[in-house]
Amino acid sequence: MRRYTTVPDGAAAVVLEKGTLDALHGGPDKLAVLHECARILAPTGVIVSVSFPAVARIQLLEHAARKLGLQSRMRVVAKGDPADGHQAVFVAVLGKELDAVAEVKDALTEMLLDRMRRTVGRCRLNQ
Repeated sequence: MRRYTTVPDGAAAVVLEKGTLDALHGGPDKLAVLHECARILAPTGVIVSVSFPAVARIQLLEHAARKLGLQSRMRVVAKGDPADGHQAVFVAVLGKELDAVAEVKDALTEMLLDRMRRTVGRCRLNQ
């Protein structure tokens, strides 16, 4: 995942990351994977990352988006607050140009992202 030697720059319209970042240890490896995904991404392509909502995930993706010059959209999909026992899935879309990707604002996502961002000060990305 850190090097797609057979995929040329800008060749991928969609890169789907489902749990790969969760399986890696350490920020540098995770950032290397996201850097490689951005390298192979077409100018209007997107990286779609799917995982469980976590402070470290939000922090990593926001940091990587800034560092790689990507825009991001984030959404938590759940029937209710995970603090109340509801299962949730976190979906992030990163890309060079996300103007065509609507930023859907919903109360649950906004509440959970705000809660996780407030927690970021207590957690650090292992870089």
